Amino acid sequence: MKEDYLQYLLDFETLCSVFKEIVIKTYFTDSTGSQRDEIDEDDLYFCFTPVYRQQFEIIKRIVEICDIFGIKNLEKYKNPIMSYVFLLEEPQTIQNREAFEQCVNKIINYFSTEKKEIEDKFGLLNTEEIKRLNEAIHCFLEGCYYSSVAMSVSAIEFRLFSLMMSICPDPKLEELTLGQLIREYLNNKQIYGSVIPKKHEPLLEHCNTYRIFSVHPKKEKINKPIASSILNMTFLFLLDKKLVKKVKEEKAEYDLEYHFKRRKTSKKTQELYMELDREIRNIDESIWVKYAKTAITYYSPERVFVFLHFRKNLLALRIFTDQEAIEGVQNIRDHENWGRVSIRSRNQLVQTISAIKRSFELMKEAIKNNKNTGWYALTPKDKLAEHIDNGM
Repeated sequence: MKEDYLQYLLDFETLCSVFKEIVIKTYFTDSTGSQRDEIDEDDLYFCFTPVYRQQFEIIKRIVEICDIFGIKNLEKYKNPIMSYVFLLEEPQTIQNREAFEQCVNKIINYFSTEKKEIEDKFGLLNTEEIKRLNEAIHCFLEGCYYSSVAMSVSAIEFRLFSLMMSICPDPKLEELTLGQLIREYLNNKQIYGSVIPKKHEPLLEHCNTYRIFSVHPKKEKINKPIASSILNMTFLFLLDKKLVKKVKEEKAEYDLEYHFKRRKTSKKTQELYMELDREIRNIDESIWVKYAKTAITYYSPERVFVFLHFRKNLLALRIFTDQEAIEGVQNIRDHENWGRVSIRSRNQLVQTISAIKRSFELMKEAIKNNKNTGWYALTPKDKLAEHIDNGM
């Protein structure tokens, strides 16, 4: 399952708040809609249920890695934060609603004070680096330390290559491995303007050494401490402001919280979105998300295949159909390659996810066949009408 850990960290307050709302609604609310102070006897072990674990595991994982981003207070207070995470896994501790809320609120408070620094740091990364870092983090959390090192160092390689190409756009650089890029840079610093601060040169060598260990059949073992060290050094390198050179990227101005506030989206609809978002990302690991000013867009990854707009009590989607009739999707007049879906309740999610999966498949096929998939792309019917109008 693909997870966007860096985006989760950016939206951590929202993630925790939605988790809290779901748990209170599911386990601390009676049949009349009134909140209870204590958990029902039938739900004493609710913290082990799928509903609880699905959201909680993401929060737990973010806390587990919060000390690798060079954010001083998250490094300093990781252990106290983890103590509240552990309490959220203790049935006896959180049978009281107030105790449960206090634990979640304490975690939120630690992160909320660092939100600006988190945004500033992640604003230094571009989409390709974020994709590689997310995979490195995922491999690390799954105990795949060789893969984690390989992906961590690939993010460094991408930044180094981008910096060198920005100064001396030589096509031969594309053919070099990280080790060869390092040699090329160190041997020709006068050409590349010493774009890499000297303090990072040993770091590059060190990371390259473990990259070789991770992807070649060497006898050296890569364990958790080593993988953690490489991951830390990767962020140290990439988050150095002196090394920032955006590659066809611009800093994101919008996030999930912005969209929720913009449309005054209800808690129920926010919960619907969080579930929908997870399911869309799970369709294929290549899918990525962009937060634009008026919509959230999902890429295939080459092109957009889903536009999502928030309303107060519903999610409004536009999905690519390539004129295929997909169950639950309404045709859009004058835009026959696209269809609309509105989601008001969880009952609609299964059908909607099925439609989005089909949309993803159609988009991949359209790209393969070099079709124009844009909002204003001409359909076969349009082209026929155009030919008739031209007297052909």
